[in-house]
Amino acid sequence: MRIVVVGAGAAGLSAAYLLQLYGLEPLVLEAAPTWGGRVRSLFDFAPFPIELGAEEIHGNQSILFEMATHLGKSTYLPEGEDYYFFNGQLSSEALIAEQEGFRAIAHFWDIIHQYQGDDISLEELAHQQGISTRWFPILNAWFGNAYGSQLAHISIHSLQHYDKAWRAGNRNYLIKNSPYTAILGEMFADILPLVRCQTPVQHIDYQTSIIQLTTSEGEIIPADRVVITVPLPILQQNLLTFEPALPPAKQVAIESIAMEAGMKIILKFKQPFWPADMLSLYTDGYVPEYWTTATGKSETAYLLTAFITGAKAAYLAQQGEQQALQLVLQELDYAFGNQAATQAFEAHYWFDWAAEPFVRGSYSCPSPDSHLFRPQLALPVENRLFFAGEATHTAHFATVHGAMESANLAVEALLNTLPEGTYKKPD
Repeated sequence: MRIVVVGAGAAGLSAAYLLQLYGLEPLVLEAAPTWGGRVRSLFDFAPFPIELGAEEIHGNQSILFEMATHLGKSTYLPEGEDYYFFNGQLSSEALIAEQEGFRAIAHFWDIIHQYQGDDISLEELAHQQGISTRWFPILNAWFGNAYGSQLAHISIHSLQHYDKAWRAGNRNYLIKNSPYTAILGEMFADILPLVRCQTPVQHIDYQTSIIQLTTSEGEIIPADRVVITVPLPILQQNLLTFEPALPPAKQVAIESIAMEAGMKIILKFKQPFWPADMLSLYTDGYVPEYWTTATGKSETAYLLTAFITGAKAAYLAQQGEQQALQLVLQELDYAFGNQAATQAFEAHYWFDWAAEPFVRGSYSCPSPDSHLFRPQLALPVENRLFFAGEATHTAHFATVHGAMESANLAVEALLNTLPEGTYKKPD
């Protein structure tokens, strides 16, 4: 039984691992030079690894948290205070909470939970609630940027659905003294020899009983079953094509789930100029959120991570790396005064996920009706093509553990199509 897994991110590696447990020997084809997908760690920039992609473990009741614990990885909850810079004023959360407008948006999750009307965007909901637009940048940082988009693009019905379906726990953990990639690398160590990197699959022909995958080099690889785990934009932009074309309902699902731009800019400074207790800084400027990268990891490294998604990420990418860097430093100078950021600046690392040729975005977001289309995206085609990845998960989308859980579902569906005796059950 020849099984090919397309993509060696969290979903692809998980699928291959499970297939191997059942006595099957899948071939894993990865387009990028390295495995890991949107899990990528930066070394030699700081005294500890810096995460360019996934950074947190979302919840302590997920398969990923269990895996980290099993591998002996130490996790922790970062401690600190949130600060806000908007309308030209830098404030601690304790100070800004004295303002009535902030107290109104502080309960926005409650408003979302209680809403019962027609589907609207979070931006429309904020207008309906009479929230002043001066507070929209904070809402956008909390919701729009965090969900990989912006307030105007996030559906309240989709967000309500995902919130009700979420089962992983509500606190976000960081990994201490270990890169995120180590979790995948150690857990899936037996799978990595099966991965062929720099092998982009461009076409899948499933017209006959033998599926044929064609790579960018023109190599044709036969398969009986294929598990497809590529990021959503690869399908949306027809960088992976199919013959015959995928069913219309599948195509509609692919086009109907949004995945927008996303980037991180890692900023290294000679000394800190921000409050000692600062964890995150939310702004109304170019960067919706900065966080102190070294919190809980180093007391002698002074770094900020600028995290930007959606339209703001696309805008900074259009400016180019050097111009965008100047805009970010000027923003920090404005927030903290006395050209504090520019004078303390030492180095930066720019990583734009939308510019990665085999990813082309950050992660799928709760766009209108996306909760209805994800199950369709996950459905097998002719019981021979199987789909996995964070965008296919109906609850834990945009997370590493969601990608892994989607692989479990895809492999279960695949095994149900195999003749008796083709595979063995794990001991």
